[in-house]
Amino acid sequence: MKFERFWCCAVVLAMVFGCTALGSAQELVSGQARVTQSTEFVAPAARVVANDLPQVTAQQTAIHAVPSPRVRFSDQEWATIKQQAAVAPASTRAALANALQPRGAGAGATPGLFANFLGSNEDQGCSGLTPSDMGLATSPKYVVQVVNACFAVWIRPANTLATGFPKSLAALMNRPAGTFVFDPRAQFDYVTSRFVITASEISGGNGFLDIAASSTNDPRGAYHVYHLQTGGNGNFPDYPTLGQDHASNPFNGTINICANIFVINGGFVTTQCDFLPKAPIYAGAGFSFNFFTGFSFGGTIDTLQPVNVSEKGEQPRATFLINSHNGGFSHPANGLDVWAFTNTIVASGSPGPRFTALHVATPTPVSHDRRWEWRHQR
Repeated sequence: MKFERFWCCAVVLAMVFGCTALGSAQELVSGQARVTQSTEFVAPAARVVANDLPQVTAQQTAIHAVPSPRVRFSDQEWATIKQQAAVAPASTRAALANALQPRGAGAGATPGLFANFLGSNEDQGCSGLTPSDMGLATSPKYVVQVVNACFAVWIRPANTLATGFPKSLAALMNRPAGTFVFDPRAQFDYVTSRFVITASEISGGNGFLDIAASSTNDPRGAYHVYHLQTGGNGNFPDYPTLGQDHASNPFNGTINICANIFVINGGFVTTQCDFLPKAPIYAGAGFSFNFFTGFSFGGTIDTLQPVNVSEKGEQPRATFLINSHNGGFSHPANGLDVWAFTNTIVASGSPGPRFTALHVATPTPVSHDRRWEWRHQR
């Protein structure tokens, strides 16, 4: 799967430098590629200061008595999968930590390239769930790790855990203690020096996307927090993916989140992608945003991944998404679907969002069932 990921990136990079080809492909795929678009408004953010939140300890760990929302597995099957992926015992982790210490100069050493250290896991108050679903974001000064239900900040270059961490992810998202948050992601915006943390949430019989954006380059400080109800009442966003793009004005790019929408304890509904404007989010203001549902390219599509534009010099003319071509649960998926969106920010005078899509065949089919299994066990 790692090889396929790198290959996917190569395809996307080719698309970045081949926007003319994508534009000319619009007529070819317009009868196949289909999405529905709408606009929604989000109220101004709540303000949460990470350093003010209490530290999470192992003694505070509480396993959520929440049935698995993923309909493909029964509760017992999901529990078995998590048990099989359980972390090693403390003695093994201690040996691993010793083995991961940076090596000195000498035969076989690679000084200066890596600084290895053990991060947080579910034994440290991060919900008691396994496997450790995780997101990671790094800046020149900090490493932010979100794992299951908590988040931690590590200070570089020594990679020491910041005082008072890890902390509750639900508390960071300004939610009551015990709120079920899961599938966290994190990224660092190198252009504006902001951290962005996202997670799915189920509470009150509905699902939400929770978003926290740091107000400065210090992830121990204040965050602007938003809650987006996604997919309508009784639905929830599963396996959200996170990416970003940049514009000529660095604060005019978008934070892009896609998720698979399920009925709680029910079946798949649709795939939704939100294009959220950076400028008001980093300022904690209210904003309108465009979102798209009903992705279809010759069949229902799930698990779209937004491209993460991380270099200051990169200025692609479109926002790119990519997915494995979905042939359905009983058919193999052969190829990649690449999507390019423009005019995604809601603005006066804008002609509105436009998109093109292109299918890229691959030599080896991948069964949908295997992709699902890998996605939920990794």
